[in-house]
Amino acid sequence: MTQEAREGSFRTGLIGVFIVLGFQCLVAIWFYPSSSHQFNTNSVLHSIIFRWSEVVFIFLFIKVAEKLPLSSIKLVALRFGDFLWGFVGFLVGLIFLAGAGAIAEKFHLQYDTHYRSLLLSLPIGWRFATVFTAGVTEEIIFRGYLLERIAKLTHRLWIGVVLSSIVFMALHIPFWGKFAPIGIGAWTAVVIGLYLWKKSLYPCIIMHVLNDVFILVIVPYLASLYGINPK
Repeated sequence: MTQEAREGSFRTGLIGVFIVLGFQCLVAIWFYPSSSHQFNTNSVLHSIIFRWSEVVFIFLFIKVAEKLPLSSIKLVALRFGDFLWGFVGFLVGLIFLAGAGAIAEKFHLQYDTHYRSLLLSLPIGWRFATVFTAGVTEEIIFRGYLLERIAKLTHRLWIGVVLSSIVFMALHIPFWGKFAPIGIGAWTAVVIGLYLWKKSLYPCIIMHVLNDVFILVIVPYLASLYGINPK
């Protein structure tokens, strides 16, 4: 590759990273409601459409602007083992979340239940659509595009890991509150470890979807069935 081609590739990658980071700013501004009257099925639908639109943009940008295959963000062939490792990652992630919860409780870092309560007020179908969308699109955006492109731009994998994780955790602070740096940090360490080990997004997507469905769909459903108030 010539010097001019390398510079062009660098500029294109930098533009892509800044556009995707800009999308995350819009998500933080537009799609985190401060009150219950701002949170309804219409706002959830807009959020879902926006997230999938981001993914479509990323795919088009990779193909048209960067002229790279989707394997450049570790979207490779789906294998049966991906489901197994995604499930293992889900279990390990729950253990890490439980451990983080114990540490947070010791230091009085409370879990903010406001946004979670709003989400649980949705019909179960909308809740499932929301968490499925989050599980798929967030892995493509953060572990796939941002991590890989920042690592490529800086020639340092660890920088891609750290910066993409910081943005990911920052977006979850409104949901998790002061618990986010510990809880999401611990869970993110597991999903990144899985990503770097298997070199595929699919186990991470499966892990993420299982985690969110379990915590925000299955547990609340079982709790309501047996008259338990989940914390």
